Amino acid sequence: MKKNWAFLYLLASSITFVLIGALCSFGFYGNSVSSAVEKRNFESIYVNTDFDFVAPSPSFDQVEEVESGENGVSKMTPYYSFTTSIGVNGKSVTGNVVLLDDVSKVNFTPYCERRVITGSIPNQGTFAVVDESYAKKNGCNVGDKMHLEINSKSFDFVVTAVSEANTFYDGSVALIIDRGASEDINRNNFKYSAAYVKANNYDLCKTFLEKDYKPLGRLRDRSDFDSDEAYNTHVNNFNSADWSKEITDMRANYNALSIKYENVDSKIVTNTLLASGIVLIGTIGFNLLAINLPFEKKRFKELITKKGGSVSDIVSYNLKGNLYSFAVSAVSLSLFSVIVLLMNGTLNKVGLVLLPTLLPLALLVVGLIFNLVISRLILKRMYSRS
Repeated sequence: MKKNWAFLYLLASSITFVLIGALCSFGFYGNSVSSAVEKRNFESIYVNTDFDFVAPSPSFDQVEEVESGENGVSKMTPYYSFTTSIGVNGKSVTGNVVLLDDVSKVNFTPYCERRVITGSIPNQGTFAVVDESYAKKNGCNVGDKMHLEINSKSFDFVVTAVSEANTFYDGSVALIIDRGASEDINRNNFKYSAAYVKANNYDLCKTFLEKDYKPLGRLRDRSDFDSDEAYNTHVNNFNSADWSKEITDMRANYNALSIKYENVDSKIVTNTLLASGIVLIGTIGFNLLAINLPFEKKRFKELITKKGGSVSDIVSYNLKGNLYSFAVSAVSLSLFSVIVLLMNGTLNKVGLVLLPTLLPLALLVVGLIFNLVISRLILKRMYSRS
């Protein structure tokens, strides 16, 4: 009996349930995880941030003027954006930098507290927030030290948080400096690249940005031109330009782009049901097959008729097999699922795929209970002495 049990369960069931675990985890579950992550990465910058528009290049003084006007603008958070080398723990790393100069407005940017994965956003001082993509590419983490030189000035930062990816860039780090340093940078012809804009009246703000807003950071000084005529031409061209094309409307973008992801949730449910169905059918099917294998039935009859065995021995034999198969299947599903989450960098975001994670395991338990009840009934009927 021990040799038969070892062949049927230690070998056959191990192979069967490891293969089922691999199929469900790397196939259906992996597809669900990657789809959920892709959708989350897309949605997060739209639904977990607190700004409605991105406007091009305000001037240093223009920000306060816009915020104090009756134009539907609640907050305007300007930033410098450029690609440069930064010292990270003594090494030189090249990447996208977003330079912010008002710590009180960090939560109106893609690096806000709601999108922080690890660490926190201080309410004062200079610090750095790396997004997830930048952190992975450059091996950055909370507590790392960064050094930046700009316009012959040196700045030192400590990474206080890792945020979800700013999908406007292929990896980025937000560096927060003080207002005085920013003003000095601005004076040296280093202008704001753009500004995140939060509306208190969406429609009014949209109208203002698209019809009346002028990115004064792009307006050049008279000293940049050789004559009044050239300067006046520049001003006329600047004032007549259609700057609305450079306004990013987050709501409109989301409505247009989210169509790509509208079937993701139903796809995840389908994959989950298929994986769970395979687990349940495999669990019950293997047990019913094991009970009805001709050579097993022959051995069981010999056990009772020739070797003094009992139905209880057969039930115990099957019980141990079912418990072993359950353990192999549970461990395989759990282990492979963790591997899938690690491959997608989402082990700390398992809540994104809670249903696909738990339902196959839940149905595995259902299958075990079904097997224990049905096996006992079938085996007693098949082998009880009349």
